[in-house]
Amino acid sequence: MTAKGLTYLKWGFFLIFVNINVGRWDLLPGFLGIFFLLKALKSQEMTETERRLCPLLMIWMVDQFLHWGWDFHNGLESLIVAVLNIYIMYILLGEIGLRVEKEQPKQAGDLHFIRIALTILCVLGYLVSAYQNETVTLGLSLVTISVLVRLLWVLFQIEPV
Repeated sequence: MTAKGLTYLKWGFFLIFVNINVGRWDLLPGFLGIFFLLKALKSQEMTETERRLCPLLMIWMVDQFLHWGWDFHNGLESLIVAVLNIYIMYILLGEIGLRVEKEQPKQAGDLHFIRIALTILCVLGYLVSAYQNETVTLGLSLVTISVLVRLLWVLFQIEPV
């Protein structure tokens, strides 16, 4: 990955996963993070898979923007966005892993493990949320946070090519 693409990627994931709220307003909105992910993809030559991810990232970005400005909830929309989010993260982290695999096999292996762990945790989080079991939800949240911290750590260890 190029230095510019890697910088956009790091900022994108940081803004997606770190939330700082003042009242109802998110100071680090997720749609900006998704915008940076799009910039990271477009700052280098895209693979066919990455090209197919761009419209999905745009849909996710618009949804995040709408939720940032207006507070509304819809069960079906939540399910669709959860599936979209899981798919995008799984494919995107796999593509990043493939890009760095030759020069940095340890980081690529970590990314492959993280994408599987995030997929499982997101699915479990969505399934468990319906039961409103605070203990299980807290446990899943703590494990998910540790995996996301590991993701950011791995991304910051990737060297530009």
